[in-house]
Amino acid sequence: MKILITNDDGIHAEGLRVLADTLKDEYEVYIAAPASQCSAFSHSVTYFRKRNKAQKAMIEGVKEAWAIEGTPADCVFYAVCGLFDVSFDAVISGINDGRNMATDIIYSGTVGAAGEGMLCGIPSIAVSLCGKSRTHYETAAEAVKTILPHFLADSGNRSYILNINVPDLPKEEIKGFKAAVMDLPEDYKRPITIERLNDDTCTLSMDLNLEHKKREISVPDGDVSAVRDGYIAVTPLMYDMVRYGVMNRLKKIEEIPF
Repeated sequence: MKILITNDDGIHAEGLRVLADTLKDEYEVYIAAPASQCSAFSHSVTYFRKRNKAQKAMIEGVKEAWAIEGTPADCVFYAVCGLFDVSFDAVISGINDGRNMATDIIYSGTVGAAGEGMLCGIPSIAVSLCGKSRTHYETAAEAVKTILPHFLADSGNRSYILNINVPDLPKEEIKGFKAAVMDLPEDYKRPITIERLNDDTCTLSMDLNLEHKKREISVPDGDVSAVRDGYIAVTPLMYDMVRYGVMNRLKKIEEIPF
């Protein structure tokens, strides 16, 4: 069985190497990952408007690996469309250095790469390690190894991304898996720095030195709460962004003369 591993932290990220090392004895592992850090690129792509350089990388135990000067989603697209002369049974994006829960998912290059795999018709997983120190990558890798056969056995696995968030704990301290929905933050604003160059021009940046705590609303079975309680949060994601609960109210616009 052939597995494509990618990420958004770059080809040299520890999480990617640990994941590959954990899976290489049971699967044929291939890697296509960004040549440099590409966090928060979401599902952005460049493959339809530019040529991206790719360089072979040597990673022990991996069948073949490439570092690509593109986005995480670019890497998956190139990998499944001909860079490797194989058909993949699964795409796994990660292990991300940090959480991808609640609306962080919207910004996530890790999830974006898995989304590209799903759109290409391949069962796809995104996996992230949550916590401040982020040292227990082996725990997250074992979580993927454990759940992967169950995910591949699901006949509907091409219709969603399996998003996995793992507490940064030793394996023996994990309480188990928990099916979870997205928690929602109440406020996602951040402090910014404004540098005035003249009356008509300024530079804008986010001030990384100012502390900002997101106020999160916990919902029943939310992913943030699950991880905080010591569980591995497992969330099925899809790209159908229609708010079906609003459709009946929206039908009233059909009565508006135009």
